This record gives sequence, C-alpha cells and structure tokens, in this order.
Amino acid sequence: MVENNDHNKNNRSFLNPFSPQYPADPKYFANRREQLDYFTKTIVSSAKIRPPAPSNFIILGDWGMGKTSLLYKMREVVLRELAAKINAFCFHFSLDPICCRSWDDFCLTFLMQLKRNYEVSAGLKGKLLTELSKWKITFSIPLVSIEREKERKKPSLVDSLEELWKKHLAPSGVDICFLFLDDVHYFLQADQSDAYFTIRNTFQELARRECNFSLVMTGPKMLFKEIIDLAEPFTRFFHPFCLEPFTFEGTGEAINKRISATKLELQFSEDVISIIDEKSKGHPYFVMFIVYELVNLLGTKKRVSQKDFAECWPRVISILEKNVFVTRLGEVSEKEKEVLIRISLIEEPLVSPSMIKIRGITEFLSRLERKGFLLKKQRGLYELFHPLFKEYLRKLAKTK
Repeated sequence: MVENNDHNKNNRSFLNPFSPQYPADPKYFANRREQLDYFTKTIVSSAKIRPPAPSNFIILGDWGMGKTSLLYKMREVVLRELAAKINAFCFHFSLDPICCRSWDDFCLTFLMQLKRNYEVSAGLKGKLLTELSKWKITFSIPLVSIEREKERKKPSLVDSLEELWKKHLAPSGVDICFLFLDDVHYFLQADQSDAYFTIRNTFQELARRECNFSLVMTGPKMLFKEIIDLAEPFTRFFHPFCLEPFTFEGTGEAINKRISATKLELQFSEDVISIIDEKSKGHPYFVMFIVYELVNLLGTKKRVSQKDFAECWPRVISILEKNVFVTRLGEVSEKEKEVLIRISLIEEPLVSPSMIKIRGITEFLSRLERKGFLLKKQRGLYELFHPLFKEYLRKLAKTK
C-alpha cells in the first residue's frame, strides 16, 4: 500500500502535479522530441498512401522510462495536433496476463473493447457511433476433430478488422486506424511467443487486403532480444523507439513543463534540478517521485533551494525505499534477493557471473534481468537497474 504523504498541513490546498504513479498527461509531456518528430512525419504519409503501407512502431524501455507516457502523447498527436491533416480512428488497449493466456482470449477481449472504447478525429464521432453499432465480430468455427470435441467458435481478428475497415471506417472518411497496444510482453510471460509472429502475419495480411491499420506497441527493452530467435519477422515489422534516461535538459523540462502547465508559483533553482538529475540519473519515474515528495514536504514554498533539498532528502529517500524498493523486492525469491544484495556489495560497476559464487548464478542473472532488476550492459556483464536501488540493497546487507 502506498503511504499517505500529507506531510505538511500547508499542502492540503496545494496543487502537486508531479505524481509518479500514472503516465504523464500529454499536456505535461516533455522530451522525446526525436521519437515524436519521426512518428509525426511518418504517419501523415501512412494515412494517405494507397494502396496502404502503414508504418508500425514499438516503444521499448526499462521500467519507469515513460513508455506509456509516449504512447499517450502519440495518440494526442494523431487526434489533436494532426486533426487538420488526417482523419484517424484510435484504440488504446492495455494487455494483461489474463487476456494473453491464449491468442483466442486476446482476440476476443481486444475486439470487444475496441467496439466500446475507441476515439476518433473531430467531426467523425457522430457518424462512427452509428457505424460501430452495426459492426459485428467475425467468428470462425474450426473443424470438429476426430475425437468429436465440442465445436468452439473462435474470433477471427483479421476478418473482423477487415470488415470494420471496409464496411465502416473507410466509408465514414477514416484515413487510418491506430491500434495502441500497451505491455505486449505479457505474451512472453504467458508462454505465448507465437503470438508475436501471428500479430505480424495478421497486420501484414490486412495491408494486403488494403486495410490501413497502424500498430503502436510498448514493451521492455529486452523484448526484442527475447523473441528474435522465435519471431524474427516480428522485429522487422516495427520501427523501434528505445527510450533512455533524460538528459539534464530533459529533467529540467519535465519538471518545469508541469509547473507552467498548472501555473504553479513554484521555482526550482538550476542547482536543485542538477541534484535531482544526479540522484535520479535522469530516470523519469524517479525524477517525478523525488519532485512529488519535495513539493509535499515543502508545502506552499515558492522557491526550492539546495538547503531545502538537503533537509528533505532523508525523508524523500525513506519514502522511495518503502513505497518502491520494498514493494518491488516482493517480486523475487529469497535466493534472488540474496543475489541482488551480493551484487550491490561488489565495487566494480559491472558484474559477471564469475564474481558471484552461487550455484546456478547464470540462470539467476538472466531471471533478474527479465524481471527488470538487472540491466545487461555487455555480453555477460550486468548492473543493478539504478544506483538508488544499489544503495538500498547495501543498507539491507548491513541489517543481516
């Protein structure tokens, strides 16, 4: 449970727009200009070219890098910023372990939600409301097996989307349909790696049938490495955006954008922004967490100084450790926790399996990388995902 951080009575009526718990609202979005510029230029062409040859994108990044925030901003670009140039139909779908248990489960959940939770460019909503009420999901009935198993209708993603495009979207004036799929790594966790190959085949077939669907997906940075041997054509089907930590300028923009958007009478000196950037290492989640707690602690103070930061930091890091690191360590076994602590005590910046005398260490390191606790920097060389996490593990080691 997240702690209630009402630290200062003065902050009860004080606006704090820095919540780290949610993706950034598009009006707060900062940085990532290279990715947005490429996306914006590419999709205008994708919307208009015929026969369709839509571009597809995948946003890759480690935990807390702002993948969903960029996804939301891209949707905003499509629906608002390019409204004068393209007519778009958009659907955002967050995957989860349940819907990824099988391809059929995914298709049915996806199609049912698409029918209800779409967004469209201004001027199309009224017409499409009528059209979408007419659209029906297409089912296929497989042949009955020799054991006379019960027939089961299966949703056909390609046929359903073809009907949606040809009978409803295109006649209504839609140029392109964007499908924003968040957290596609859940297919891997459910041991459904074939789904990636099927996604590629499905949307390649839709383009062949002259249906203009563009995919925008998110997943962890290591996703491509995990599936390249299993579904290599999938990786070639997407333009990847690999998100890295903010630069110093990006950290400052992320902070000041929220201040200006909410018209807060609040100022962080450049020295304080530099300290926040150094402590967070430009990690978007930690930038927001640190600033959020600072604002809570300082209440209605209008200028944050180095002295203010120094006084608040012990409390901020205590809350961070309790709300983030303790919770995340609940995802690992006791043996994996021991491995993480041992890594934290090694002075070298990068660790190799030979430095940790634990049986089966190579498998432990691979597992912890998949869970997002380790970053693989080179072949056989790892580091903990953040220096603040390393400091916390060292504190744990002292208590043992």
